[in-house]
Amino acid sequence: MSARKTHLQVTAALIFHGDRVLIAQRRPETRHAGQWEFPGGKQEPDESLKDCLAREIKEELNLDIDVGGHFISVDHDYNDFSLTLHSFFCRPQNHDTKALNSNAWTWVTFHELKEYDLLPADRLIATALGSSFCACR
Repeated sequence: MSARKTHLQVTAALIFHGDRVLIAQRRPETRHAGQWEFPGGKQEPDESLKDCLAREIKEELNLDIDVGGHFISVDHDYNDFSLTLHSFFCRPQNHDTKALNSNAWTWVTFHELKEYDLLPADRLIATALGSSFCACR
């Protein structure tokens, strides 16, 4: 009998500055090192998704954010765990961004997102984001 996979609830911030969105690169010592993602992290017990996201962005990027509306949630299966990634539109309260718990961060346009090695679940969000953006124009 195989062991049941751990399923995580994870958050992702869609932080915009004009027509650019913030992405962060995973640190060398982490799983999926060097890949890019929308910043966020794992939900702690008894923590709301929005509180989780605000905490994670402060820890990772020293950025205070207003967490707005939910955009989309996607499921992804890895070999040893699965996750549901919940994305939210966010607005920065300051612009003193520092890579505290990320390797690097950058602002990119929707077109430029294709040039980055995004994690699979983040790629799904980027595709949906691009489709929504194009449908609004």
